[in-house]
Amino acid sequence: MQMKGLYSWGNGLAMETEMPAKDLQMEDMVADGTVTMRLVQGAYYYHVDRIEDGPFKGKTWMKVEASAVLGEKGAAGMNKANADPTAGLKGIKYARDVSKIGREDVNGKSTVHYHATVPTDKMGANAEMYKGLGLTGEVVMDIWVDDKGTPARMNQVIGTSSYSIDFLSFGSRPTIEVPPAADTADMTELYKQEQGGAA
Repeated sequence: MQMKGLYSWGNGLAMETEMPAKDLQMEDMVADGTVTMRLVQGAYYYHVDRIEDGPFKGKTWMKVEASAVLGEKGAAGMNKANADPTAGLKGIKYARDVSKIGREDVNGKSTVHYHATVPTDKMGANAEMYKGLGLTGEVVMDIWVDDKGTPARMNQVIGTSSYSIDFLSFGSRPTIEVPPAADTADMTELYKQEQGGAA
């Protein structure tokens, strides 16, 4: 699954990204093949083409509460002040098999590439999110640190799942708004039913 966009933390996790519809199995809901996804105030919102019929006719946003996807503890972890994309770096002190790969260029920055393995339960605020997604065991991490001491890229592999993020800038806090209620279809209960019950 690929996404590109804004990621904000500090007063709760929020993001706005663009994702290929096929990665979300939502190809039949958008004409251009791309879905805009927002995570804000503890819920996921997916922007789709105008729904033409049914109980959600006229809606252009689909909402699913994060607790339905991640479980109550996982969703609560997202709203902690330290639930940011670098929170997992705090688990480095528990790392095993740490190695320095060497200097590499990342998006025009000179960085040092490190490789390490960290137990998922030592991943700080992210530990509950991993647990909510059923990801346990060890996280294999690759981190590229620039000359200012900030991460330029971070890759994580947990079992058969992988996660990669490039950090292009720090220091700004974009505003990510909740879509208008009148345009939003709350799909949380339908999602729970499809998953076999409440998360």
